[in-house]
Amino acid sequence: MNRDEAKFMLCACPPGGVQADDPQLREALEMLERDPVLAEWFAQEQALDSRLSGKLRAFPVPPDLKAQLLAARKFVPLRPWWQRRGWLAAAACLLLAATLAVLFLGPAREPQFAEFQDYVADTTATLDHLDLASHDLAELRQWLQHRGAPNDFVLPASLSGRPSIGCRIFDWRGREVSLVCFRIGESHEVHLFVIDASKLRNVPAGTTPQYAKLDHGISAAAWSNGRHSYVLATDAGEEALKRLL
Repeated sequence: MNRDEAKFMLCACPPGGVQADDPQLREALEMLERDPVLAEWFAQEQALDSRLSGKLRAFPVPPDLKAQLLAARKFVPLRPWWQRRGWLAAAACLLLAATLAVLFLGPAREPQFAEFQDYVADTTATLDHLDLASHDLAELRQWLQHRGAPNDFVLPASLSGRPSIGCRIFDWRGREVSLVCFRIGESHEVHLFVIDASKLRNVPAGTTPQYAKLDHGISAAAWSNGRHSYVLATDAGEEALKRLL
């Protein structure tokens, strides 16, 4: 079972989990323990399901609903199909679903690049481990490729010959993000985040770095090259980034 097949099976899990009597569902649940990207996606799906369930439970039920339903069974008026109760109920359900989707999910759109930079700042400040530790960049690229994450990125010249520390994959809003880390100096690292540029709006134009100070004391440089957009982040300060780029 691959990751997409596992996601299809896990969509059937209600908030709080489910008893995995189905062998395929049990296999998908077991994949969560060894696939951090799938586990992060599943946690986000469960949180969203919990929010929607809570909102639906908040709608009050009329105290006389049962009496109204029993009374409605006593007669069946002959009406045109577009006026029948079933069609009206179905239309009401569709309208409610559409309203909830707009209220809680929002219109479908690609996120802004600035939102991605905020995510980079939060992730850099709280980064506690890497999925693969290696000084061999070729090994990191191969590992990323096998997991469907961006791997054919172009490194800045100052980093291309520097030994790497390791890499990690993130699932940000359903978009694969590759992280490759390098050590600079004795006590600092730089973290290179790579994402498909077509998955964002207002990405940096061209390869000239755009510098910014983000939250948590993180400095960042952003640019685009080919089909990828990049954010190089560190807590070592903007001058350290400029020396690298």
